[in-house]
Amino acid sequence: MLSLELRDSLPHITGSADLCTQLFMNLLSNANAHTRNGKIVLATESSDGVIRITVSDNGEGVNPSIAHRIFERGISGRGGTGIGLPLCRTITEAHGGTIKLDSTPGQGTTVTIILPVLI
Repeated sequence: MLSLELRDSLPHITGSADLCTQLFMNLLSNANAHTRNGKIVLATESSDGVIRITVSDNGEGVNPSIAHRIFERGISGRGGTGIGLPLCRTITEAHGGTIKLDSTPGQGTTVTIILPVLI
């Protein structure tokens, strides 16, 4: 189940619509692949000149032994290619933002993207 918790009005960011679409498709696809019969939440908020976007799930979570390296190319939690999350990091950083992952095995994962707003 996908739940959206989106603000009615968010400030604009500068960037590539195609790359941002790819970023969110990767994150949602990844959450879906690791969440069976669970819940995925896409949420947004804005404050202090940034937009925070989170993709959270209550899936299997990321193994702690690789969580600190999950944005490195070739690192995969379950037999994937290890390309998707590093690409997400590259796209986020190219837009002047940051990306982080919080995960608890058996409880789920939250990926947070922080992007500067257009001034």
